[in-house]
Amino acid sequence: MRGANHNFFNTEWTPGISQAPSFDDWFDQRHRLCARNSDTRLTATEQRRAGLSWVTAAVRLFGAGETSMLEALDASGAVTVPKLRDGAVWTHALGGDRRLVRPGTDAAAGGPGQLCRAMATGGFLFHRRLPICGVGLNELRMLHWFVGRTNGLPWPVQLLAEWQRAGPAGGLALDDPLDATGSDTSLDLRVTVDPREGAAPLRVRLTDADGSTWTSARQNLIAMTGHYIRTWWAQTLRVDLAAAPPRLDRAALTEVALVASSGSGRVWLLDAAARRPALLPVPDRSVPTVSVPRRTSTDEGDPGDRIEVDWQLSAPAPSPGRFAIVARSSFRASGGSVSLVRVPAGVSSGTVQIDYDSDTTDDLPTTRLGLEVVPLRDLAVGSDVGRLIVRDDDPNVRARVTRRDPSVNRGGRMTWVVRLNKAVDYKFEIFAGGPRTRPESEMMRVGDARRRWVDDHVGGRPKALLGPRVFELLRFRPGDHVERVSVPTRVNSLVHEHPRTLTLRFEGRGLDGGAERSTIRLR
Repeated sequence: MRGANHNFFNTEWTPGISQAPSFDDWFDQRHRLCARNSDTRLTATEQRRAGLSWVTAAVRLFGAGETSMLEALDASGAVTVPKLRDGAVWTHALGGDRRLVRPGTDAAAGGPGQLCRAMATGGFLFHRRLPICGVGLNELRMLHWFVGRTNGLPWPVQLLAEWQRAGPAGGLALDDPLDATGSDTSLDLRVTVDPREGAAPLRVRLTDADGSTWTSARQNLIAMTGHYIRTWWAQTLRVDLAAAPPRLDRAALTEVALVASSGSGRVWLLDAAARRPALLPVPDRSVPTVSVPRRTSTDEGDPGDRIEVDWQLSAPAPSPGRFAIVARSSFRASGGSVSLVRVPAGVSSGTVQIDYDSDTTDDLPTTRLGLEVVPLRDLAVGSDVGRLIVRDDDPNVRARVTRRDPSVNRGGRMTWVVRLNKAVDYKFEIFAGGPRTRPESEMMRVGDARRRWVDDHVGGRPKALLGPRVFELLRFRPGDHVERVSVPTRVNSLVHEHPRTLTLRFEGRGLDGGAERSTIRLR
């Protein structure tokens, strides 16, 4: 539903009239398509009317069996209703009465087209056998939305068809003949148009097992996109098979090809299907759901060890199925490791090995990983998000504070060195600050330090005590061993010169008791 915003779906969430806290979360008010005052954006009232219209159609179709509602829920083009002015909605019944043909699964590429992986740019290392759909385009866009950008998932295959002149642009050679018989059967193709290339006028050429061909009438697919929208919209290209001549054997279609009618263009074919305008009967069984534990705790283990996580199905698998578990440091973060699981028929539980970089280096006490279940074949999601807590079992890091010199002459540099006994695998900080000591008359003053260092680090008048103004953070990054605190002194103090001291208190991970004091004397 283009031009709509989910925050306006009902009055309880419509900004300005709702009791609940709500807001318009489209913030770019200069955008010509989606800003509040844009002509292409539905008003709040129109959005609620649209929602009511399609919810009502769904209830009448699924609850009362009124198949006439398929005109709204499974349309070949944009659907409009009077209450929406010139608003339009695109629909497609993925679960309708269809026999589906999927590129790379049920059909190979035919003609000049080529198969590609519908995935985010950046994952090509895991799919070298196939190019990426849309490679070279904005990497924040992908042809099918998925949480984050996770390499290693078996992203769906699509057919890329591009052309520089009118004529054949690519198609599918079916593994098995497709039966598209029936007086009201159509052939539906889900097609995504590259919005940079503009509208795509296309015809569809069908070939049967005897080699007879027929080319449908031309249809014009518009280019749909939106600013900040990560999905490129697919449209239904519906071929009316009643117009096909008798010589075409609709019971044995073997090739489906796109024929371009323009000088250039680019589209992606997601799938093709023989569609009958009806609902499938409710199945007598449910697809088993996959669940992972809400919380699993384990020790890190030795280098090379893998961590096992239990999984459970709601019922034994009636047929072989597949799913994946994505483990990452936070939900919806990019990246993460992928573990693919094949479930044999009759199996209802098992374990999966999760890749984890076990080592002998000190880590944080616990590392928390989110586990996301991604069903791939003949399985659905149950408890789809779990948590894996990995306890570090390596010896803790130890930190030691030393002085380069216990005393320095005026004009010299006071330096403390904080040294770790080994590298760590995480970032952490040790704080260094100057406590008040007794007697204060022996404490260094701001005027004892060099002016540039004072301006950059502490500020203050020359007679002010220096120690309480010192605030240094020593940042250790993974692999670091040593950090330093250094205070340059003046040859000629701005205050009365006599021996003074500067004491720093170090606080942080690895220090004995969590804190340590160290003093350097200024002669």
